[in-house]
Amino acid sequence: MKNICSVEGCDKIKSVRGYCHNHYALFLRNGYPGYKKMRVNCKMEGCNERTRSLGYCHFHYHRFKHNVPLDIIGHAGKGVRNGRWKGGISEYSNHSEMKKTRLLKLQQVDYICENCSKKAYLIHHIDKTKSNHDLDNLKALCRSCHYKNHPKKTSKFKRLYGFTLTELSNKLNIPIHKVYLLHIAKKLSI
Repeated sequence: MKNICSVEGCDKIKSVRGYCHNHYALFLRNGYPGYKKMRVNCKMEGCNERTRSLGYCHFHYHRFKHNVPLDIIGHAGKGVRNGRWKGGISEYSNHSEMKKTRLLKLQQVDYICENCSKKAYLIHHIDKTKSNHDLDNLKALCRSCHYKNHPKKTSKFKRLYGFTLTELSNKLNIPIHKVYLLHIAKKLSI
């Protein structure tokens, strides 16, 4: 029959070059219409997941990429054994203590902002140190009140040149992207 796909065992109607739609897509992708990806198991012993990259499944590849031991079954663990470990970097000296006192403070004020009475989910250190986690030093605040207590960051262009990027663009009468390119090339002078 002339209207049937030319691949042996396929009964579908041909659409392009003698192949059905599925086999033509395989032909375009692989150069051979009868090709099907073989299921290959992960290199890790006992893992029956399909390989993704470098012979590992997605789970073991993630561990390999982050230098986490591959032989741990289940959760990667705490500290160095966790795939998301960043080397012990934390903005608080005792992060676990801060988390506990944060929850105590929020429960103490019933999750209500101490400034405006909205819902509060953040805490603010009154003495502005990140090491003093006493309940007396913490204040429960909503997002908007919390950001009012921190100084706003100025743009690097304002710090370096005294003008924002838009102001520099208007002053020099050139597009913003060209101002930025001049800054990168260290040729921007006011």
